[in-house]
Amino acid sequence: AAYHQLGIIAQERGDFAAAEAHYNRSLEIHNALGDRGGVASACHQLGIIAQARGQKVEAEALYQKALEIREALRERPGIAGTYYQLGRLAQERGDLATAGEWCRSALKISESLGNQPEMAMCYHQLGSVALERGDLVAAEGWYRKALKIREAMGNRPGIAKSYHELGRVAQNRGDLVAAEGCYLKALEITETSGDRPGSAMAYGQLGLLAWRHG
Repeated sequence: AAYHQLGIIAQERGDFAAAEAHYNRSLEIHNALGDRGGVASACHQLGIIAQARGQKVEAEALYQKALEIREALRERPGIAGTYYQLGRLAQERGDLATAGEWCRSALKISESLGNQPEMAMCYHQLGSVALERGDLVAAEGWYRKALKIREAMGNRPGIAKSYHELGRVAQNRGDLVAAEGCYLKALEITETSGDRPGSAMAYGQLGLLAWRHG
């Protein structure tokens, strides 16, 4: 458990090499103990690291290994988490149909468990899939569902992400005034919370809008 937590801390600060080392050590220990649930968790996290590095084949193999164990153990929250990651991976590959299927499967479990944070993540990802597919109505619907939960939870980083994506929907629809309003809301949150990458994204979109207005 300690190595797993150290891996998460390293991962959150972007130190993937350290995170991978901690997760691999965790995997060794859980394998030695015959702790299948621990093995699945380590494989899942190693999959996330591989995905972040662009190693899609390796990431999928790790997710599938985690999923096989979690399904055998009927560990529903873990199953939902791995479904979600497989959905994100499919979207990165451009397979939007498969991405949507994985995310809807994750959502079904999360809704049955009443897991609000995971539901919001699934809604957001389904919005992303719909936006990439060009279905602006569906995209806005999913993003607003995610926003509603995030606002109720006071999840400010999540709220900023939802507004940013709603801005993209409005921009793609040609409603530049609504898009600007969404980006400004996202920017207000990211600036007050010190989220520099989030602020940079919002400024970038606002700059693009200004250029189009010009």
